[in-house]
Amino acid sequence: MKSEYDIEINKETQFVTLVSVNLLDYLQDSVPVKKTIKIPRWLNVRATKAGINFSKTMTEALVEKLQV
Repeated sequence: MKSEYDIEINKETQFVTLVSVNLLDYLQDSVPVKKTIKIPRWLNVRATKAGINFSKTMTEALVEKLQV
């Protein structure tokens, strides 16, 4: 009986393999690391007045830039 999760492969040109991934190593790597950055003074003033969280903003920007 076929289900929606069945995958059809061409045995002459394709193969199936299982990959084991230990996410624990990745999750432990999510510990925040202190970084010092320099930004223009005017940008700092505006961001501070707007109540922007610099750490969160930098994290979001890097994730988007790296497409991760």
